[in-house]
Amino acid sequence: MLGAIWLEISSIVEIISVILAVPNNMLLLYCIFNKSPKKFGNYRYLMAFFTYQSIWFSIITLFLNVNYYTFETSISIFVRRNLLGLPVVGMAVLTCLACSSNCMMFVALAVQFLYRYFAMTKSSKLQIFNSWRMPLWYAAMICVSLFFGIIVFICGYLMEQERVVGFRESLFSTFEIPVNSTIYYARMTYYTRNSTTNDLEFDLCSLGCVFLLVLSISPVSVMFYCGIRTYRRMSKATSQLSNHMKLQKELFQALLIQSTVPCIFLFFPSLIYFLFPLFNLELGLFSNISGITFVIYPVLDPIAVMYVIKHYRCFIFKLFCLSHKITPKAEDTEDVPANVVEVKMEGNNPIYMSFNSIPG
Repeated sequence: MLGAIWLEISSIVEIISVILAVPNNMLLLYCIFNKSPKKFGNYRYLMAFFTYQSIWFSIITLFLNVNYYTFETSISIFVRRNLLGLPVVGMAVLTCLACSSNCMMFVALAVQFLYRYFAMTKSSKLQIFNSWRMPLWYAAMICVSLFFGIIVFICGYLMEQERVVGFRESLFSTFEIPVNSTIYYARMTYYTRNSTTNDLEFDLCSLGCVFLLVLSISPVSVMFYCGIRTYRRMSKATSQLSNHMKLQKELFQALLIQSTVPCIFLFFPSLIYFLFPLFNLELGLFSNISGITFVIYPVLDPIAVMYVIKHYRCFIFKLFCLSHKITPKAEDTEDVPANVVEVKMEGNNPIYMSFNSIPG
């Protein structure tokens, strides 16, 4: 009974998430293009790119009802919904597009953290996001995500069709899916064991799994590196301050929220999903935790961003007639711009910290 209930819960959460994610992200898009200060620069286009991607991911998962499952040393994604009435190959392509979209969320987040790190540290490397270089970043993110989807299609759909012994029975049994049900899935195996010699055997699917693992871990590594370095830089600067501590508290709050939300709902579930089968540890029903957390993230992220960024927050409060809740503090009335604090440290290394330079 638990398996069927688990699938039903994931389906309901998915539908509710899409209903909430689309308007939330549309509202965020409006804020990005109409309420962003000029200091955002090219970063607002990165934010918009990620927001468009979140909307697309929510919609495509609604059409498919994406679920995740691990079996022995293999990872798999299976879908139970075919609203467009596509043939098997069409569903395989659409499933791989869903995987590409998932990968795009990871990559786009990593690029945002990289941009934020360069902006906060006033690094000269921030120039790599200027002028004609910006379209190259978009092209690179799209290419990486498409490469992810192509690997899933070739290795997970074309090459794994013959290796179904025990997998289908385990999947149907775990989630209590009726035997006559139609599902579409892509499955990839890290390695197999020879039944005679018990030796590990690797093939092209193993290489594909390694590529997917690298493409999943790399954005996480970039996020943690940039997040930790940014936090340390901000912490060091804040310790030198005696005034405007409220603003600095918001800066730390922003970094904490914008790091914690993707960690909980994207990175950690993804790492568990990819790493456990590597050691032949099956997750069973818990494999599909990723299916729930991934669709919840596009709902929460825009809320966090609109709350953290002052310009967006004020607009949202006014939009919903909550402007009376914006109470100015005494320290906000000083003759210093509300959105910028300049921190002069000893030596020749000034650090400029702006609340608007670290949006989500």
